[in-house]
Amino acid sequence: MDVPKPSLPPIVPVLAQVPVAPFTAASSGKRFGNLVIDAVAVRIFEAIFISQILGQFEFNSFLASIIIYFVYYIGLESLNGKTLGKYITGTHVISRDGSDADFNQILSRTISRYVPFEPLSFLGGARPSGWHDKWSKTMVVDDKSSN
Repeated sequence: MDVPKPSLPPIVPVLAQVPVAPFTAASSGKRFGNLVIDAVAVRIFEAIFISQILGQFEFNSFLASIIIYFVYYIGLESLNGKTLGKYITGTHVISRDGSDADFNQILSRTISRYVPFEPLSFLGGARPSGWHDKWSKTMVVDDKSSN
C-alpha cells in the first residue's frame, strides 16, 4: 500500500534588505554629504564643549569626544531619524521594514561606526549602505519618498 507523501509549502524567499513601503534610498552623494556635515558639526560641538565647559577641569579629551559623538548621533537620530547632515540633505533613518528606527537600532548604528574601516564598507555596493546600516537593520532614505 502506497502512503501519500505530504506536500510541502512553496519556499518563499526572505527579502530582508527590501523595505515594505516604497522608499527611495539616499544617494551616495547625499550619504557622503551627511558624513561631512555631521563630522564638522561634531567637531564644532566638541570644540565648544571642551573649551567652554570642560576647559576648567582636568579631563580626558578623547573620552569627552566619544561622549559628544554618541550624544550627537543617538540624541538626534532617536528624536526623528535626522542629524544635522540629514536635515540639510533631506534624508532620514528608518528601519528596513519602513517603520521608524527604534532606540536599539540607533544605538547599534552609532556603535558600528567605530568599527575600523567602516567608512569603506560603502564601496562596491549597488545601493549605498554601510556596515552600520546592515548591522542595525536600518537604511537612510530621501524625505520625499516617505511623504
